[in-house]
Amino acid sequence: MAKRCNRCGRKVGFFGTVNGAGCCGECENDIRALFDRFRKYFLQLSENGLMSERHWSALDGLATKDGLDLDSAYLSIRNDFRELIVTVLNKASPKFDPNRGLDVDLDVVRTSIDVPPRFESEFASLVAEARVNLRYDAGNDPVNSRVYVAGSVLAVSGYQIPIHAMCVLECRSDNIILNWINGTRFTPIAFEEYPQVLSLQIGGRGQITTGGGFMGGGFGVKGFIEGAAIATALNLITTRTRIETIVHFRSSRGELFLLNRKYTPQQLFMTLSPTITRIETAHQALLQPAAPARDAVAQLQDLNNLRATGSLSGEEFQYLKMNIMKSLNSADTN
Repeated sequence: MAKRCNRCGRKVGFFGTVNGAGCCGECENDIRALFDRFRKYFLQLSENGLMSERHWSALDGLATKDGLDLDSAYLSIRNDFRELIVTVLNKASPKFDPNRGLDVDLDVVRTSIDVPPRFESEFASLVAEARVNLRYDAGNDPVNSRVYVAGSVLAVSGYQIPIHAMCVLECRSDNIILNWINGTRFTPIAFEEYPQVLSLQIGGRGQITTGGGFMGGGFGVKGFIEGAAIATALNLITTRTRIETIVHFRSSRGELFLLNRKYTPQQLFMTLSPTITRIETAHQALLQPAAPARDAVAQLQDLNNLRATGSLSGEEFQYLKMNIMKSLNSADTN
C-alpha cells in the first residue's frame, strides 16, 4: 500500500519510505533547510554580541512563517546561544576570574542579552556551562601543574553523574578530580589517584565537514563562470564543519565517555600528554617488584651494634639474625 507524506500529502510509492515524523525525503530536506535558515538568522542577529527583544521577535516571526515548531527551533540553536553567552562574558572580562560569582555573570549577560522565555528556565545552567567553557575547556594551568578538559557525558558507569551533563576532568600532578555542573553549582564527584586510573583515551571522528559539493556549469565560458560563482556561494552557505572528539576515562571505580566539540583528538592528546604519562608511570611502578626495606648487610650491622651495646641478648641476636637470613634466602629463590 502506498504511503503518504504527513507534510505534503504526496504518495511516496509502494516502496517509498518516510521518516519517523512521517515525512518523505524531499520534505525532510526542506525542513532541514528551514532549520538551517533559522540558525543562520540567529547568528546574523547576534553577530555583534547583542540580542534584544526585537531580535527575538524577528526570529520567532521567521520560525512561524516557515512553519517550524518554536520549541524545536530554539532547541536547535541552544549550543549557539551558549556560545553567544561565552562571547559576552569573554568580552566583559577577557581573563576569567574563578572567584567571580555566578550571580555576577548572570547580570553581565543580561546587560547584553534579553533572555527569551524559552531559555529563561535554563538560563542559569547555560551561563554555568559557559563558565566551564571559559575556564576548563582543554585549558592549561602551568603554575599549579593542572590540565582541564570538559565535555558532555555520553555514557557513564560507577559515577553519580547524569547523561548529557557537563563534566570537567581536572588533571593534577597527584590525582584527577571529576567535576560536573549540577544546576548552577560546580561539584566534585570523585578524586582518583593515578594508581587507580586504568586509562585515559582520546578518539572520535575529529573535524567533520558536511554539505557543499555543488559544481559549476552552464553553456559557454560565461555560463560556466556564472554557474561556478553560484556553486561557490552555495558551498559557502551549506558547508558545515564540526568537531566530535571522545574522551574515555576509566578507573577502578567506573568509567565515563565525554564528547568535546571544541578540540580535535590530536589537540586533546597533546594537551593531556602529561596526564597520560603520569598514568603510565603509575602502572609501571605497580608492576615493579617491591625492593627490600633495607639491605640485609645493613640490618645485620645494626644487630651487631645493638648486641655490642647490650640492647640485645645473644639469644635475641641469633633469632633476629636467622629471620634476616631467611628473608634473604627467600628473595634469592624468587
